[in-house]
Amino acid sequence: MAKSFDTLRSQIDSDPARRARVEEHKRAIRDALNLAQVRQAVHATQNDVASRMETSQVNVSRIEREGDVY
Repeated sequence: MAKSFDTLRSQIDSDPARRARVEEHKRAIRDALNLAQVRQAVHATQNDVASRMETSQVNVSRIEREGDVY
């Protein structure tokens, strides 16, 4: 049987290391979403961003697409 959200949340909140991992994942998701939003707002392509970050367009696409980038 699946655990309730309250049970999972209390387990996470009671373990500082676990809480830190959750916060890191949340930050990664926000960063990935922000990259796509900022890039689109300035009318830049993924290639433009990739060259500024000294990485490939594929990596920029992956960052924008995936939530777990850290």
